[in-house]
Amino acid sequence: MISGVISGFMGAAAGGLTFVTTYNFLTQYLYSQKRYVEWDFRLKNFMIYLASDFTASFSRIFFETRKQLI
Repeated sequence: MISGVISGFMGAAAGGLTFVTTYNFLTQYLYSQKRYVEWDFRLKNFMIYLASDFTASFSRIFFETRKQLI
């Protein structure tokens, strides 16, 4: 049980850190570049959340797979 808890905690930490990092980077990038000024803010926010959620889910997969193997 303890190995599953540790893997779950590490997966949550990796996913959370990846989500926040991706979210901050994409927010700064999409709102500061001249090329994206004409895009609607709802589209920008949707793209930011979609990309952040995808990368966070992918970064957790290594810990979740280990938890399922134990």
